[in-house]
Amino acid sequence: MTVDRDLDVLARAVLEVDEKVKDYLEAAAILEAIGVTPRVAKELGYSDTFELAKEVMKIVDYYRLTAGEIFAEEKPTRLQKMMDAVKLIISGAFFSAPWLLITISYMLFGISLLPVYEEPLRATAIDMALILSMIITSILPPMFMRKLQFHFYQEDYATSQKILMLYYVTGVLTISGSSVIIWLIFRLLPYPDWWTIYTLVYYIPFSFFWLSVAPLYSFRKYFALASSYIVSLLFIGVMYRIVETKLSLHLIHVYGIMLGAFFAIMYSTSMLYIRYKILGVTSEPTIGPKPSFIIYSGLSYSLIGALYFIFLFTDRILVWSMTKTPYPLLANVDYEKVANLGLLVLVIPFGVINYYLTKIYEEILKEGDRFTVKEIEEYRNRIAKRYRDACLATFGSGIGSLIILFYIFKKLGWILTSFHVTVFLFSGLGYALIPLFFIGWLLGTFLYKPELFVKPLILSLSINAVLGFILTRCIGIEYASLSFMVATMTLTAASLWQSLKIVKEIDYAYYSAF
Repeated sequence: MTVDRDLDVLARAVLEVDEKVKDYLEAAAILEAIGVTPRVAKELGYSDTFELAKEVMKIVDYYRLTAGEIFAEEKPTRLQKMMDAVKLIISGAFFSAPWLLITISYMLFGISLLPVYEEPLRATAIDMALILSMIITSILPPMFMRKLQFHFYQEDYATSQKILMLYYVTGVLTISGSSVIIWLIFRLLPYPDWWTIYTLVYYIPFSFFWLSVAPLYSFRKYFALASSYIVSLLFIGVMYRIVETKLSLHLIHVYGIMLGAFFAIMYSTSMLYIRYKILGVTSEPTIGPKPSFIIYSGLSYSLIGALYFIFLFTDRILVWSMTKTPYPLLANVDYEKVANLGLLVLVIPFGVINYYLTKIYEEILKEGDRFTVKEIEEYRNRIAKRYRDACLATFGSGIGSLIILFYIFKKLGWILTSFHVTVFLFSGLGYALIPLFFIGWLLGTFLYKPELFVKPLILSLSINAVLGFILTRCIGIEYASLSFMVATMTLTAASLWQSLKIVKEIDYAYYSAF
């Protein structure tokens, strides 16, 4: 009984040092580290420390089995796998909820989140407000949402509430300060006074809306996210049927956007309040991070977000700059409509991305702890295969979506001229490639390596701007979409190269991140 008791003590000691000990080799190293020598092993009846470690591992595995910590889960059936895949793809498609829901609403009911103006000056104000709101507000969510996610999934809802409130307050201050700066800058440009006010009237609610729905992305509350857009569209649709005074129509859209933002804010705050105060589901509260730390640790993530949206709209700005009016920028409504249709190519690829990245994340976290040193190559190969499958499936779904959408829009009469065909196909090919950048970027973000994608974005943005400037001046404005496609190909190639470096040494990336 003495030997058995000694083995039990050694097994418990090994688990205290490393509860995830994988094999007898690691157990032997721990035994030697705590002072178990070959002489002690022989006194216990074993030829050396390794033989002793093998016996200790049997007891360790027994404790894991009785405690339910062994990875012996029941394998899901084929039907369960299919349902899981469908669920992940549908939820991932809601990442593109803005374009999907707005387009479907406009196609079926003639209702859009944005007022539809054929007059270029008003269209420029609305589009400018949309672009500026996306670029400026893209800075804040990456800073705050990472910390919010951490405390939310730790069930520390008290700290989560504080971070969310700090996020909203910072958002209000950012929108207020940026509105003043935009007003001062636009006053110096040769636009009429009403145009500047009109731009701000849309910039402010747009900014509130993007900031309000960001926590829903973070919490993965996709139904609530879609509901925010539906609430806005329903309000606008109902009011269009009631209000007949045309001078008030632009306010209908402003109120609708603000109502959607209010719904998103109420959902996020209520969810945290109910879990913390009413249900009492919470862990021990921790000390919340200081604002300075939140900002500093999220700078690289924010930089990528801002660069991405600038990259996304560079072709539009180049087309606007080709105006022959006194205004420095004037929207080309024909180009805008067709280019916006191309955004629908993103819907299905985003769903595919969500499915594959979820599986890759699970594989990295679970298998990274299970594999022994001898099986590390198998671990790398499995992650690499998942990554290749993700890239092929995402690109294939993007090209398939482009072909189907082109056929549908041709039948609907939305793509009529060679100008429309050129813009839609080049823009659509660019949007079919962008999800490949997202795969690498999101994987890098998951492993806390966002800085790898800053240079590819800067390079691609430069190509987009320079090549687009040349093509629009020398050939035609429709070829701004070609520069966007070429720049996207560069971005995709560079980001894939960076992400492949992570995948090839995924074990190092995993251990350095976690």
